[in-house]
Amino acid sequence: MKTDETLWAEFQAGDETAFAEIDERFRGPLGRYCSARLQSDVDGEDVVQRTFLEMIQDKDKLAPGKFVQPWLYTIADRLVREKQAAGRQAAKVLASPEMEVLAEAFER
Repeated sequence: MKTDETLWAEFQAGDETAFAEIDERFRGPLGRYCSARLQSDVDGEDVVQRTFLEMIQDKDKLAPGKFVQPWLYTIADRLVREKQAAGRQAAKVLASPEMEVLAEAFER
């Protein structure tokens, strides 16, 4: 079995099968981690998708030989925190007096 770092080097060199192996290796554990943190399978999967998208877009930022797993979890953790913050902000907006006024206006 190839190491994560070997797969990463192959992925950076353009090997699509290496990407598929990285995806297979990390998608499940990342999904469980994100879903648990967000208490939602749907939100967890969204964060995993965004994590892999960032991984593809920023693949040259991780130098060959560096550890892949901590880098992916760092991306995922940042995205989880952003999603949590967005949820808190949405809750504040929905609970604001202005929204109550709008809700009352629509009830009339």
